[in-house]
Amino acid sequence: MLYDENLLEERRQILTDVYTGTIPKRVPICVSLGTEVYIEKAGLPLAETQWTGVGLEEAVEDVVKNIRSDTFPGDSPRPPAFSEISGNVFWRMGKNGFMQHPEATFMPVEEYDKFIEAPYDYFIETLIPRMHKKMDTNPERRALVMHMAITALNQFRMNRGMMSGKLSAKYSFFSLPPTQFAFSLNPFDFLSDELRGFTGIMSDIKRNPQKVLDATEALLPILAKFALPRQITNISATFMPCHLPTFLRTSEFEKFFYPTFSKLIHATAEAGQAFTVFCEDDWSRYLDHLQDLPQGTRFQFEYGDPKVIKEKLGKDHIINGLYPVNMLKTHTKQQCIDKAKELIDILAPGGNYYFNFDKSPLSLATTNLDNYYAVVDYVANNAYYDNAGERAFHSKREDTIQKVRHTIPAFQSKYYQSAEDYVANNNYPIQDIVPVVANVIQGYEDQMFNTVMDMV
Repeated sequence: MLYDENLLEERRQILTDVYTGTIPKRVPICVSLGTEVYIEKAGLPLAETQWTGVGLEEAVEDVVKNIRSDTFPGDSPRPPAFSEISGNVFWRMGKNGFMQHPEATFMPVEEYDKFIEAPYDYFIETLIPRMHKKMDTNPERRALVMHMAITALNQFRMNRGMMSGKLSAKYSFFSLPPTQFAFSLNPFDFLSDELRGFTGIMSDIKRNPQKVLDATEALLPILAKFALPRQITNISATFMPCHLPTFLRTSEFEKFFYPTFSKLIHATAEAGQAFTVFCEDDWSRYLDHLQDLPQGTRFQFEYGDPKVIKEKLGKDHIINGLYPVNMLKTHTKQQCIDKAKELIDILAPGGNYYFNFDKSPLSLATTNLDNYYAVVDYVANNAYYDNAGERAFHSKREDTIQKVRHTIPAFQSKYYQSAEDYVANNNYPIQDIVPVVANVIQGYEDQMFNTVMDMV
């Protein structure tokens, strides 16, 4: 459907309603597809197209023009040029053209103390050269490689942003400005994914439990800063994937994962920013814990009983997911539609719900686009409310936020200069504009901070 001002306004309104605790006109639809699906559907070479982008916009448009999502149905692809230039061993393109994340350990257990003492310094001095092999060289060459890699990353993001912006405008998809969006891991997953690896962290919680606890606490100042976008609004959000909890015993979850996870989400909510938490696998054991998170926290569930999830979280939190995307490949069109109806009947009443699949299809071989279109069409046509405008949240937001931000130390590093640092140490010749200069300089410091976090 081509640009329709009324449709765009409807989409903006229903998403604003659901994010702010009002029952919308109809259930919003926020779905996505892996970039690989678009490329394969167009018959383009997978690896080459990811490198060059030639034909990608046409391939994406050929699919999204048929998807009645309220938001642009894209994803967060990994830029191959960035990985190749930097020698990134965390994300590599396989022979099949898919970007893959191999299991890796970048911090030996003997370096816990060094990391805990100054984690951001550790990123710059130790982790980045290990994670990006072509940066493990002399300072001059490292600077050149980092500049090339970041240039490639920024160019990739700019191209994708222009493409999604152009198609969003053409087909009336609602999208948040990039200034209102952020990404952050929780401390425990960060420690596992970026530093110790799955095997390492599972050993550490048995053999070095206090080191793990100290390391997750040490990460909080960094991640609390990283979780805040440049602009916070009542509909902006920070995305957080969480995948280790279901590999933990409940007692381990409560000891190692939940305390800093909860503190990070509450501290971010205290600053005005909501979280979208992707609860990978089955979080049924932890639903009672999630009840204690701030009102308006958004949860995407992969598995679980939708009735129980709605009962426990549907009053003050926003639910999405739970539609098994593999059904699109293995079931008939009518069966797929019937599943959508079943989930809407359970999750839509009372509001605080938007439709989404449990995860994004990652390849053309794993989905059936005709069924995908049919399911989204069904929801768009049949998920209307007869009590739109009523309040959906049951509690006041301020009553659900724990005031914990003051317990998280301010982010500090010898590699980061705040505006206050600049004012205290400057010798700028025009004293009257020192505060202005300090804020401008800190803006660039923050950009560099985000660049470092992108690299880890």
